[in-house]
Amino acid sequence: MAGRLYDKVGPRPLLVLGLVLGALAMVWFAQLDPSSSYVGHVLPGLVVLGLGMGNIFAPGIYTVTAQGAAGFMSGPEPQQVTVEEGRVTEVTLTYDTGIR
Repeated sequence: MAGRLYDKVGPRPLLVLGLVLGALAMVWFAQLDPSSSYVGHVLPGLVVLGLGMGNIFAPGIYTVTAQGAAGFMSGPEPQQVTVEEGRVTEVTLTYDTGIR
């Protein structure tokens, strides 16, 4: 979704939308209490947070890698950066959860 919109509106509106969605998700999570159900209370916040993060990371990484950001990050391809992010996430989840 963010990739197609990027070509039409550019990165700034997508980044703002992503930050707003992330903030709304945090407000949603702040309203949880111990009796909150996962499906009714946690899952909707996670969906909104996921949409927000998608609108932050996709246009942000594309802008930095594709346009070169004044030559700073012009080397790696967007696909390579995404693969590295996946590896970092995998290592972090493995470390945090203790799954081996």
